[in-house]
Amino acid sequence: SIPKNTWAVNAYLEIGLKELHPELTLMWLTDPDHTAHAFGIGAPETERALREVDLLIGRILERHRELGLENRVNIMVTSDHGFSTLDGQAKLDQLLEKHHLDEALVEVDGRTIYLKPYDEKRLRSIVSMLQIEPSVGAIFTRAEKEGSLYGRAPGTFSFDAIHWSHERAGDIHVSPNWNDKPNEYGYRGHTAWGSVAGHGSSSPFDIHNTLIMSGPDFKRSRRIKTPSSNVDILPTVCFLQGVTFPEKRGSRVLHEALVEGPDPELMEFETRSHFTEAGAYRLELNESIVEGRRYLNFTK
Repeated sequence: SIPKNTWAVNAYLEIGLKELHPELTLMWLTDPDHTAHAFGIGAPETERALREVDLLIGRILERHRELGLENRVNIMVTSDHGFSTLDGQAKLDQLLEKHHLDEALVEVDGRTIYLKPYDEKRLRSIVSMLQIEPSVGAIFTRAEKEGSLYGRAPGTFSFDAIHWSHERAGDIHVSPNWNDKPNEYGYRGHTAWGSVAGHGSSSPFDIHNTLIMSGPDFKRSRRIKTPSSNVDILPTVCFLQGVTFPEKRGSRVLHEALVEGPDPELMEFETRSHFTEAGAYRLELNESIVEGRRYLNFTK
């Protein structure tokens, strides 16, 4: 994917900056994602892809300096997820097949189960079956009542708890189990399903991702520990552009990162754990609350 990344950067430098002069540029660099999935975290191929992307971003910064834009352009570099080493071959559909669940009654899409038709008793039965599987981590179902962190089936958290409550969310969502053991290259985080490396679990290694902000409107040389999310990027960009962004419970402007914003060290936030259980299965959900916004840290 490096040629694609190079093409995107060239288009920005040669067409964007010379002809279009955009107010906002969104650039998707497809690697190191593809390489990390194929070869793993810390693999030589993945490290090489990271270096290549670093050089491409360096080209952008250098051109900004040449054009006198370094004090006029803000840059935000983020990823859409973290990564784990995958050390198991089990998949959700295989687990259901192992327990002889009739395909006519369920449909599986990745890590989501759709009941055909919905049946509360069957929902609880499938959840109970999954809770005895060592490779299964957190299980989520629709909220027992609107806004609740707890799901309809015992020992589950709700879709609301992970900001996943929408009409296509299915009936049961399953996250593979995880641990913090290092892989062969020293990078921590394993999940129990998959092949080489990936994401999609509610482990901290998958949930926590990169966000680097640089430019005239951002504080310099600060590591900000206040919880944030990719959903906070849009309201922050709108704020910087003077565009009104509708108030939403799930996102906020990252004022603590701005030059005129508060000291991040003085930002107050609360971190707490919630627990649910069913028999020998006990599940923890850890979250942080900042300015009334909830951020999932991990489940265990």
